[in-house]
Amino acid sequence: MGMSNTDRAVQLFRELMGRGPDRALQPRSMKGLCRSMDCSRATVKRALENLRETGHDIPFHAETNGYYIEASSEHAMQAIPMQFSGAELRALLAMHELLSRLEPDLSDRFTAPVKELVERELGRDRTQVDRIRILGIGSRDTPEDTFETLAEATMERRRVNITYHARGKDQQTRRDVSPQRLVSYRGAWYLDAWCHMREDLRMFSLDCILDYSVLEEAATDVDDEQLDDHVKSTYGIFPGAVTGTAVLRFNPHRARWVESELWHPEQKGQRLEDGSYQLEVPYGRSEELMMDILKYGPDVEVIGPPELRELVAARLREASGSYSAG
Repeated sequence: MGMSNTDRAVQLFRELMGRGPDRALQPRSMKGLCRSMDCSRATVKRALENLRETGHDIPFHAETNGYYIEASSEHAMQAIPMQFSGAELRALLAMHELLSRLEPDLSDRFTAPVKELVERELGRDRTQVDRIRILGIGSRDTPEDTFETLAEATMERRRVNITYHARGKDQQTRRDVSPQRLVSYRGAWYLDAWCHMREDLRMFSLDCILDYSVLEEAATDVDDEQLDDHVKSTYGIFPGAVTGTAVLRFNPHRARWVESELWHPEQKGQRLEDGSYQLEVPYGRSEELMMDILKYGPDVEVIGPPELRELVAARLREASGSYSAG
């Protein structure tokens, strides 16, 4: 299917604004535009007329034999939607809808203006977007003001003093942190930050931050590679060094689902002769891995390491005891 007139106009707009392949903001010749847009002179001329009809002033520069748009022109700066094709605008609207179903309060407050702008360009036909559904089961509420303040501090590179409630130990601590990234994971928001008390990277659940204040001090920056290693080295959301490799064996029935799942970027899996599926996953702390193992009940067996096998077995015995006590 060929490009629509609107999409061609968007393509030309990007070329003239320096968003084409060569990224150069300079007059573009008709020959050069035909080559970079992979179309005929007639098609480029139609795209030029379409842009001019929307109010863009596109003069011809005789000395360089080329067309250009003034990057600082008022209309060009206001015509942000013209930088996106119809498909891209629909994708933006769809992403807004998905976000609003996962985090309705945050979406309404922070992205509503963008949604209005996109809807104005697309019209009010929402039938395509309404065909997408996401069910946010098990999500945790994120305090709106907390998200807004920490997002701003993260972008502006400012330190934050927080009071944090660690659920596992049921303890509260006050500490200065340098925000690095906000992460959405399994229905909850987390803050990757450099903890100045621990002098290490830590991950904080936003719904456990009881109090906060943005400080004047600049945030300490952590290298992107170090940040990536922090969150991908072991299984799940908990950071830390790898302490072992879990070897899990799923029965033939459950194998049909698990063999297509990604548990970890460095996992290893194989189908065995009896139809079962063996999965090897590096992990550090066992808490989250245990939760995912236990949800499969009798469909999975922990082959190793022995300490993980015993932890899972102990939890299953406790669960069994809760039902047999009566």
